[in-house]
Amino acid sequence: METPSSTAWSQRLVNYSLGIVIGIALVAIAWVPVREAVLWLANLPEVEHAFRDPVYGRQDAMISLGSFLLLSPLAVLLILWALAFIYALPAGVLLPLGRRVGIPEWISSIIVIAFSATVVYTQSSLWLSPCLWGLGLLARACLTVLQ
Repeated sequence: METPSSTAWSQRLVNYSLGIVIGIALVAIAWVPVREAVLWLANLPEVEHAFRDPVYGRQDAMISLGSFLLLSPLAVLLILWALAFIYALPAGVLLPLGRRVGIPEWISSIIVIAFSATVVYTQSSLWLSPCLWGLGLLARACLTVLQ
């Protein structure tokens, strides 16, 4: 059984760890040259010929950007719900099992997150290509509208 002080300590450790990870992510995002990244995405071979129609290319790009702005909050909520569900399944099995063995909950949580990150990394061939295509299409639409 964990004492209140050890639970508070482990919660602080998790909070500080999350803060450090979020801080590193924000610094990494701030250092990315955005203009070069947008140009790289827009010039991907899969999307470099999108929105090139001389008559309707600009309108198609505007409709694509409007659809993205309208539907992206719904997509983000759906993805967050799916991630919460996916993380709840192994956590629902590992946390009670860890309590019986005597492993603290924060260690079990780290195990679940590390396992999930490993699965996402090993399966990147399934999701990375469609994500790059979508981001490239969005970048191409932005450049087409701004021209």
